Amino acid sequence: MSTTVIHQTSFVSGPSARGIMKKGINPSGQGKQDKDAMDIASPYFYSKKSRIPVSLHGENSIMYEEPEVTQRQVLGKIDENQYQHQQRGVKGIHVVSKVIKNKFKMTVKRPSIANTTIVSVTQQNPLIKKSPALKKSKSVKKKVRVFAVPTPHRLLRDEHQPMEIDIAPNKRIRQVMVKIPDAVEDIDDHNDPFKCPLYAQDIYEYLMSVERKWVFPAEYLNNNPRVPSHARAILVDWLIDVQVHQKLSTQTLHITAALIDRFLCLCPGIDLSLLQLVGITCLLIAAKFVERFPPEIAELCFLTNHTYLPNQVLEMERWILKTLSFNLNIPDPTIYLDRFLQIHESQHTNEVRHMAAYILDLTLTDVKFVHFVPSVVAASAIFVTRIIFDIKEPWEHSFAYHTKYSQHDLTKCVKKMAKMLLSVKLSKQKAAFLKYSCKETYCSVSTHPVLNDDLLLKELADEETLV
Repeated sequence: MSTTVIHQTSFVSGPSARGIMKKGINPSGQGKQDKDAMDIASPYFYSKKSRIPVSLHGENSIMYEEPEVTQRQVLGKIDENQYQHQQRGVKGIHVVSKVIKNKFKMTVKRPSIANTTIVSVTQQNPLIKKSPALKKSKSVKKKVRVFAVPTPHRLLRDEHQPMEIDIAPNKRIRQVMVKIPDAVEDIDDHNDPFKCPLYAQDIYEYLMSVERKWVFPAEYLNNNPRVPSHARAILVDWLIDVQVHQKLSTQTLHITAALIDRFLCLCPGIDLSLLQLVGITCLLIAAKFVERFPPEIAELCFLTNHTYLPNQVLEMERWILKTLSFNLNIPDPTIYLDRFLQIHESQHTNEVRHMAAYILDLTLTDVKFVHFVPSVVAASAIFVTRIIFDIKEPWEHSFAYHTKYSQHDLTKCVKKMAKMLLSVKLSKQKAAFLKYSCKETYCSVSTHPVLNDDLLLKELADEETLV
């Protein structure tokens, strides 16, 4: 430790001087000086320990303890008899003169403003040696290497045939992997990425294998006293109205009916008062699986005239998903219908497409069609539609090849569809009929004149016709 005495003429600065002036001790009486001039430009740096005033020596001096100082190595050596303090950001250097060093005591006098020498910032201090760390590094020029690539004198002859650029790559792969008979139309000969032409056949073969894993018993809902078959028909008919009101897709409707049937098959003892709750919950699950924006639970409860609460819907949703083991991989007839309608697509007008979809919606309310797999139902709907519109060769080789069903395989399902169309006018479930009576959306296929030909439908319902 060293003791420093500052007289009136000294240049007081630093943290100690600021601390003294805050307490009201101003030796010079000329106001506060620049508080950071000495701290920033001083060639010495002090420890973080604050300076503590010890005693006053006369009127014009203050003595205080000062910690040991260490010389700044970056600035180089400085003369002991003269110290120059440079202030950053100020054009000038304050020179402190008459520095008297006496062992551990140092007296610094403050010069007057007239005696202060101001030196330009650009003036170089000869006492300060430049540190090698501050020298500018010379830029190194990178050498660029040039590689010479030899050019062959002649090209090798290609013994292979030139590539056929007119044939799509997907078609070339299918020609090698899949051999389609000449009399069969290749419905995957296109480049539509949404229909996945390269993998479409494999996908539908997988779906056909999945749909056969679930088989309904023959006595499903026949001897169930709690939930009879007509109660299921009323529920599904009401769900068709909900689907139209909520503007949901037809696939959502068919998956909803499939979920209801599977849950009732696994839980036959459910009470009839909870059947509508099961219906709206299955509709919510199917909408989450298919739709982009599923309906709100509160809105579904409103459609039931607030018979159920949202908490009951959520509880029923957990019950259904646990019962089904969260298995929602359920192929529905609509995905097969879109696939099968690609066969001879030019023959299928909008009326043909809407008529086939209308027949599929009619099968939802009839419990007899749950015993047929969805691919058979879709193929039978197309077969009946093509017969109704009197299309030549209603089931030719292309349909048999892509659907994997012959005309004989569809006999039972086609007969039941024909009987169903004959009884539409007498049926109490009119939701599908009203849905497809819209001319703008469905071309009014439910009221089409071809459905008034009862003789044709009776021939289809006859057992000897399709055998």
